[in-house]
Amino acid sequence: MVNGVHFSVFGLGLFVLFPMAVWVVGLIHWMIMGEIDTVNGLIGIAVGIAVGLVAIWNPDPRLTPFLVLVLIATIASAPIYLKVRNDRELVKIDVETMEDCLEALRQKPENIGARWRLAKTLFNRGFRGQALAIGEESIGQLQGSGFQEERGLLQQWRRKVHPYEISPLACLECGHKNRPGAVFCEQCGASHLIHHVQGRWIGPDLAQRLVAAWAAASAALVGVPALGLLLPPGLAALGIVLLLAGASLLVWRAFHRREAGIAG
Repeated sequence: MVNGVHFSVFGLGLFVLFPMAVWVVGLIHWMIMGEIDTVNGLIGIAVGIAVGLVAIWNPDPRLTPFLVLVLIATIASAPIYLKVRNDRELVKIDVETMEDCLEALRQKPENIGARWRLAKTLFNRGFRGQALAIGEESIGQLQGSGFQEERGLLQQWRRKVHPYEISPLACLECGHKNRPGAVFCEQCGASHLIHHVQGRWIGPDLAQRLVAAWAAASAALVGVPALGLLLPPGLAALGIVLLLAGASLLVWRAFHRREAGIAG
């Protein structure tokens, strides 16, 4: 220790700072992409910055175990953001095509052209069973001599697709297992096909839950012991109550938004 500074604690602070920086950048990216709302994003950023500052200028070495727990939680969460970001860049063009097709199908569910383009995009992205099922429901059901090229491609798909590939696809928002060929989640109406093509581990509403849970847990893990160690008992108790109430409200808000979305 030199001039009151514990070098081991300071080193831990620098070690905590990097994943916190990655997480804060991830939150900003999620806000820009519309994955999380502004309130959750700003709260998460504030908590990340606060934890990073506490880690660097640790006022009490007894806070170190709590900072380590937050570090572990952040390191475990950061890859989720990184994977979502990288996968989305790779499939951006296909996702835009799918979004156009799904918007057309929301307006006109029997739009055969939109269904076929959606099926081709899914097949190219490796979702061959879903593509075949959607193709069968569109081109395969038509009568007459039209769509010969599409019928020929559909026949090729039949030879390439294994039976096990034609299986239900779970919605990443509500968990419902949708039948092959469903273009929207049959339970909550989410664009579950896009979520899978994007390579998401979590859907947009679950991203809200992740950020809320991380921010609440981080604030509680660091804030509660910090208040207890640094403030007089009366002020510490009041601060802890307010902190826990705020963390609970944040988590409740994230889950309530999801339930309200399903009800609507």
